[in-house]
Amino acid sequence: MHQRAIPDPLDSGEPSLKRWEEFRAQYSAALLTHWVFRDLADEAKEAVDDLSSRLQSSLNDYPEIIRKDAAEQGEEWDGYVPFHGRDPEEIDWLHVDDLAALYESLFPHDLRNASIRSAMAGAVVVGLHSALETYTKQLGIEVKKGLVNAIRHHLSTSGEVVAADLVEILDDCDATRHVIVHNRGSVDEAYIRRVRNSPFQLGELRALTDEVIDSFSRAVFTVATLLRKHDDSKPAV
Repeated sequence: MHQRAIPDPLDSGEPSLKRWEEFRAQYSAALLTHWVFRDLADEAKEAVDDLSSRLQSSLNDYPEIIRKDAAEQGEEWDGYVPFHGRDPEEIDWLHVDDLAALYESLFPHDLRNASIRSAMAGAVVVGLHSALETYTKQLGIEVKKGLVNAIRHHLSTSGEVVAADLVEILDDCDATRHVIVHNRGSVDEAYIRRVRNSPFQLGELRALTDEVIDSFSRAVFTVATLLRKHDDSKPAV
């Protein structure tokens, strides 16, 4: 029996539905990353440590050996070194400059010495924040003076009062995203000013537990639902 294809809501010509489904796609990608990583944290740490070790070996151990061998053969080293896969039998020959660029891209802030769990949690927070910020902008809301304040103002003009505890969580999420992106996850003065009763000291790493991520995700979805409720372009039911 021929199954009828399920229409993709992103193909809808209805702007409000398209905006909402794009938000849901971004939101679910971040949340799914969090839940999958909960089950794979130990394996992921092992994989990251192994990848870092293999890259460092290619960058630090092989160039001098191969350069010396080439000189003994009266040849000039072409800059290529072996890069082993997780299976030592799997070998690719890559240029050392490309490997150095890859290493810097993967570990820009010395991630190999940081907690992979905190790094992944930070990526999830950035993803959740991005989903909400993108949706807010698509609604035509100006966010230059702050995402949370912009959302509160927009909803207040529609007669919607955002609960104080929800605002506090959103402020924390917004401030946390800022220190992750701009301060390697370390608490700065702006974070302390914005997040009332924060237990973190200046310069301390903003720890991200599963409970914190869960509270951020619920807050983001809740306020996005409120924004959708007052989406002016949504057709009347």
